[in-house]
Amino acid sequence: MLIAFEARDKDVIESQKRDLQRLLAQPAATARQPCGACGAAAKDGGVCGCGLDWSQLARQLSSDPERFPIEAGILPLVFALSEVPAIAPCWSCEGHLDARGRLHRLPSIWFTCHALAYPSLLAEALVALSAKRVLKHNWQIAAVHCGSALEPVFAIEPRVGDTDASLDAFHADIQALSATLRDRLHALAAAHIARLDARLLAA
Repeated sequence: MLIAFEARDKDVIESQKRDLQRLLAQPAATARQPCGACGAAAKDGGVCGCGLDWSQLARQLSSDPERFPIEAGILPLVFALSEVPAIAPCWSCEGHLDARGRLHRLPSIWFTCHALAYPSLLAEALVALSAKRVLKHNWQIAAVHCGSALEPVFAIEPRVGDTDASLDAFHADIQALSATLRDRLHALAAAHIARLDARLLAA
């Protein structure tokens, strides 16, 4: 039995399309992706080879720049996520070792999102990049909690359980992910729009 395609279904699809089209309308940021593009910022600090002053960006992206500028190891991904429409990073950690040099805390970014299609796109991108071995470790999107305004908060972080996990490898993944995130999200968004259009035509 075929289920009737109701008007509200069309409204949902059109809303999803608008969210995805908003992502595709994002201006090109290749020249503003220094860490992924030239690899200089995280290890050298200051102005990288692409011309962006990362010492200032670390402060500009922080809600408390005097005490807590964004840490260098996670800064490229915070920047990349902040460039995605409707996504607002709200907390980050570059990961830390304990006194014995063992991994103590995983790198992570928490973010809020007003378009729920985007966490799904991010999860798809992470799976694809892991499958292509662009990323050394598997990363995931996790629901963290609801904020004070009952707004869902998500985290992008490595999956726990990798026996060969190292902070250096996670930071290398952050560099690779930051450099490819925009193109991967755009490709996925375009593919989803095509599928949504096909659903509308078939209705």
